[in-house]
Amino acid sequence: ISDGKGSFQRPKGGERGKVVYDELVSQHSFPSSEAMIFGSVSVGEGDFHSVNTVDRMRISLGFIQFAGASFIGLLEDMKKADPAHFEKHFEQYGLLITTGMAKDKIPTVTPRHDRYTTGDEVGVPREENSSGTKKTYGRLIVYDHSTREWVQGLEAMSVLQQDPRYLTLIQSSARHDNFKLAQIKRAREKYLHKTRNKKITMKEIGIKDDGGKESFRIKELLNNEVVMYA
Repeated sequence: ISDGKGSFQRPKGGERGKVVYDELVSQHSFPSSEAMIFGSVSVGEGDFHSVNTVDRMRISLGFIQFAGASFIGLLEDMKKADPAHFEKHFEQYGLLITTGMAKDKIPTVTPRHDRYTTGDEVGVPREENSSGTKKTYGRLIVYDHSTREWVQGLEAMSVLQQDPRYLTLIQSSARHDNFKLAQIKRAREKYLHKTRNKKITMKEIGIKDDGGKESFRIKELLNNEVVMYA
C-alpha cells in the first residue's frame, strides 16, 4: 500500500496497519520511517487494544503484542505515569502492580503451587522455579474471582487469560490515550531504538574486516526501516 506517506503491507481489506500508522504520525508526531515499522508490525499483531490469549506467556496485548515481562512492564509504566488512572481502570477491579513502594496496596497472596497453569507443558517457568522470574512476574497480583483468592506472578497471568471479565477490562482500557501512550513509549524505547543501536562485532557475523572496524551498529548496516525492525 502506498499513500504518499510510505508503503507497507496489510491483509487484504484490513485497515489496521494504516490506522496505527496514521495515529502515530498525526497524533504522536512520529517520524514516517518509525511509524511505517510499527504500522507494518501491527498488520500481523493487532491494534492498540488487541488481546491474544493463545500465547506461550498466557496473554499478550497491543499493536506489537506485549507479552510476559513486557506486558507487566507496560502495566507498571502506566501506573507510574498516572496512578489515579491505573487505580480507576485496574486496581479497583482486582488487578494490581507492586512497585516496591511502601504505599503500594498489597493484599495477602495465597500460594498455590499445585495449581495447573497453562504453559507448564512447554517449559514456561513458574514464579517459584526462578528467582529472576519471581522478581519480574511477582509484581503482578490479581484477584481470582473463581476461588476468591489473590494470586501472584504467572498464576496471576493465567487468571487474566481465563477470566473474560479481566480480558474485557484490559481491552477496553487499552482504548484510552494513557494506555496507548504507554505502549508507544515502551515499543519505541525498549525495542525500536534498542535494536537500532545494538552493537554487533565483525567476528559475530563471520566477517574479516581489513579496514580496522571491529564492530558496527545495526542501523549502520540496514537502511530499510521495516527490515531493521523485523
